[in-house]
Amino acid sequence: MKKVIFIMLVAALGVVTVNAQDHFKKGDVTLMGRTTGLDFGVTFPDGGGDNTTSLNFGIEGAYFVMDKLAITAGVQLLSETQGGNNSTDFGFTVGARYYVWDALFAGVAYEGWKMQDVDMQSFGNIQVGYTYYLSDKVFFEPALYFSKGFSDINKNSKLGLSIGIGINF
Repeated sequence: MKKVIFIMLVAALGVVTVNAQDHFKKGDVTLMGRTTGLDFGVTFPDGGGDNTTSLNFGIEGAYFVMDKLAITAGVQLLSETQGGNNSTDFGFTVGARYYVWDALFAGVAYEGWKMQDVDMQSFGNIQVGYTYYLSDKVFFEPALYFSKGFSDINKNSKLGLSIGIGINF
């Protein structure tokens, strides 16, 4: 059994190594469309709140200030249904992302949202993901994220999955 696990680990590492082709270098620019909708909302501290379904689409750009380190900025559109009420909200994001082993990345971001009938909302976001190149310039990027609200109105936390497709210029 230990041999089987070892062989599977070596094979997985081989796939990561083949895909890790040092794509992100200082001065590179990327543009990506990203969607989320596979997320789970939790309200703290009392655990109350209505069930929420949402679909988020955003466009994000990145500029690599050094090899593997990017500054990111983007805009987002969120369609949400909460407790029978529908809303469409607009947001922006600024952050940073570091690529470990060229394909695996970790990132942090600040998100600001203008929600219907509510003042600007602030969120912090951390994410971990993987970049898989479909061609020399086009990549697919799934990521897990955790988002936490910081405003008096919204202290919700959210764990979710986002999927993006992008171009490296």
